[in-house]
Amino acid sequence: MKNGFFVAVAAVVATLGLVSQSPAAPVAIRDSWSGCYLGGNVGYGWSPTKWSAPDSGIEVASHSVDGVVGGGQIGCDYQFAPQWVVGIRGMWDAAGMKGSSANALDPALIDSSKVTWIATLTGRVGYVIEPMTLLYIQAGAAWAHAKYTECCTTVPPPPPPIPDGFANPTRSGWTIGGGLEHKFTPNLSAFIEYDYIGLGGDSVTFTPTGPTTTPFVYHIEQNIHLVLIGLNYRFGPFP
Repeated sequence: MKNGFFVAVAAVVATLGLVSQSPAAPVAIRDSWSGCYLGGNVGYGWSPTKWSAPDSGIEVASHSVDGVVGGGQIGCDYQFAPQWVVGIRGMWDAAGMKGSSANALDPALIDSSKVTWIATLTGRVGYVIEPMTLLYIQAGAAWAHAKYTECCTTVPPPPPPIPDGFANPTRSGWTIGGGLEHKFTPNLSAFIEYDYIGLGGDSVTFTPTGPTTTPFVYHIEQNIHLVLIGLNYRFGPFP
């Protein structure tokens, strides 16, 4: 009986010794993109802009509106497969984009365009090219607040007179773009992206400030290009 006990103890000790000497099984570590984030961005925007007479279609002004943009973004991602990510993001940027040109009907008259802020709401699909790097495309809705000014008629032109005035519309459209995001840590990532915002052409009503008191209209075509870099702080991941 005693011999059987000692034999059993010896067998257990031998088994434990073999286990302790065997290499440990590798532990799979998966860095998930699932989670929500908050961050900031800065970049550059440019916007070819054309003014034309609404009735005749004659182009009266053409200029590029460009400048620095910067703001913030908030969003959430979900990694639903080993290499695929879907998400939604809202972004708002203040803009210092501006440009101007002389009016073709009266060279003394300057037509100016500004973009003061841009907002987008997009869905995105990403592909994980390595655990910490995501390549993505996105599309959705966009809004841009513009300021248009026509000023100032120094010499009365031949009739009919060309009035001075201003308009401050918030224009809506669509956006599509893409970029690359890299995580330096599970909670900190950086991205670079390009976005195209299509605003198209709208009839914009101006409030007069010059010789006439009657509102007037220009057809204004404007689309925006953005190149952005940014940082995100990521909360999560959630399961």
